[in-house]
Formats: sequence, structure tokens, C-alpha cells
Amino acid sequence: SLKEDPASKGAKIGGTDVEGAKPLYEIVSDAKEGEVKHDRTGRVYRLTPDGQLNALVSNVPSPNGIVLNRSENTVFVAATRSNEIWILPLTAKGGVTKAGLFTQLPCPGPDGIAMDVKGNLSVAHPGLGIVWLFDKRGLPIGRVESCAGDRVLNIAYGGPENDWLYITESVSGSVLRAKMPAPGVVMFSHSEG
Repeated sequence: SLKEDPASKGAKIGGTDVEGAKPLYEIVSDAKEGEVKHDRTGRVYRLTPDGQLNALVSNVPSPNGIVLNRSENTVFVAATRSNEIWILPLTAKGGVTKAGLFTQLPCPGPDGIAMDVKGNLSVAHPGLGIVWLFDKRGLPIGRVESCAGDRVLNIAYGGPENDWLYITESVSGSVLRAKMPAPGVVMFSHSEG
């Protein structure tokens, strides 16, 4: 069972019309394990070229999708429990100058995200069955609606010109695709060299 940890001090996170907001910290009571703290926040890390693992931020409400902009000087993070996309500008040394809100979504929160070459951000929005396309300022400029179900989760650009957005939909087990207005940024793992 779950109960609010006094360390939450009344702070809540996320919430939908169905579930409502949850305490920032909860205590999980389990007959086998006893009491265990459940921290609803998460961390985003950076692995440096020399192998050091550094925390960029340590208070993201359930970090999920993550992507760099084309210049690789800004990180975008899907904060699922707070229904937000966070923006983390990076310093020259790889730290974060300040964390901010890129865009706020209606409930439930975002999942996978992907960047195109124009700096537009695609955001999978499970529960609504929509992938949003936001411009560089965080304003919605387009959307793709699922024809298979409402649990769109992961997204990635692909195809011969890298301008098809592939979308997983978990209710039907489908992989959908949509032609996008601009090609996606090629992921490092798919780059040549």
C-alpha cells in the first residue's frame, strides 16, 4: 500500500481527472520488504567523452523521452508526471545553465520525443492518441492522430529521406507512420563515421 511521506510537506505532482495529483514522496508498505520510499522525481545524466557520469538535473517528475537539438547545446526532456516538456540549455562544459518549461500538455503526460532539422519537436501523447509537433518556441504547429488506438508511446524519424515519423501504438501493437514536413535529425547511433 502507499501513503504520503511527511517529507513531501504537502507537495503534489502530476495528476489527471481520474487519479488526481500524487504526493511528491510516498512510502510503499510491503509485507516482505517493509517500508520503502518512492521518490516521484528523476534524474537526467550526461556521460562525458572521458566516461564520467554527471547529473544534469535531479528533480524531473518521471523523465521519459529525451532528445538534443540539432546544435547539441540544448536537451529536451519529457516529464511525464507533470505533463511537461522541459528545456535544459547546456553550458560549453556540458552543465545546465537553467532548466525551464518548453511546453505544457493536457493530461496524461508525454512519452517519446524526436527533433526535426528545423528545430521542431514531435511529442507522443499517450491517452490522447496524438503526436504533437511544436515549433522552436513551444507552440503547436501540427498533430498526427493515431488511426489504431490512443496509446502512442515511442517515435523516431526514418525512411529514405528521414521524413517519415514512425509511431508505436501499444493498445493495437501497431507501428504507424506519418509523412512529416521536415526530416528528422539523424541520431548519433545512425550517423556515419
